[in-house]
Amino acid sequence: MTDLLRIENLKFRWPKAKKALLYIEQFHLNKAEKVFLQGPSGSGKSTLLNLIGGVLSPESGHIRFQGENIFAKSEAERDQFRGDHMGFIFQSFNLLPYLNSIENVCLACDFSKLKTERVLSRSQNLEAEAKRLLEALKLNEEDIYKKVTDLSIGQRQRVATARALMGSPELIIADEPTSALDAQTRQHFLNLLFTECERFQISLIFVSHDPALGQYFDRSYNLSEINQEASVGLDL
Repeated sequence: MTDLLRIENLKFRWPKAKKALLYIEQFHLNKAEKVFLQGPSGSGKSTLLNLIGGVLSPESGHIRFQGENIFAKSEAERDQFRGDHMGFIFQSFNLLPYLNSIENVCLACDFSKLKTERVLSRSQNLEAEAKRLLEALKLNEEDIYKKVTDLSIGQRQRVATARALMGSPELIIADEPTSALDAQTRQHFLNLLFTECERFQISLIFVSHDPALGQYFDRSYNLSEINQEASVGLDL
């Protein structure tokens, strides 16, 4: 299989920290692969996701995305690269409260010409694709024009997921997206997410503190298995 993402000798240390939080010698993610990453709070899970997204910079090492070294780019170039090639699902969802569901989903294309082009290559317009994604994720039609503040937590999660999928990024990064869901809703959500990822050959890195979810993924790791630094700190 072809690597989508490859990490080599990646070391990260917070300023003034005596010990590195992360040292990952080797890790890779294949195209269209689903990988689960588990670990307790403070183990560095979210820090690793921010490194993959180019939000943070390492002390040393490389992250190559489709062969490109993310850290060879300027900060502005990393921002654009992240917008073009990645989608994020956050635990807190990060939706804009004064917009409705469709408007929040379309935001994914506001800063990415590439995602916009992908959408328009198969849909009539951005709104039509946003509506398709929301309906595929089982959001009722009467709810897709509501402001997100009028939606339940589970409904907001579907909006955040549709936004991450908008424009078919090569990689979805999901950071504790199911922590507020009950077991039945969580399983239904995973099934819908996997279906959309498989449809468009999207890779998925899914982070959670719940090891029971690992069985549903192609590969499952505890962060300590790939992180050679066993450091205790704040997982920011």
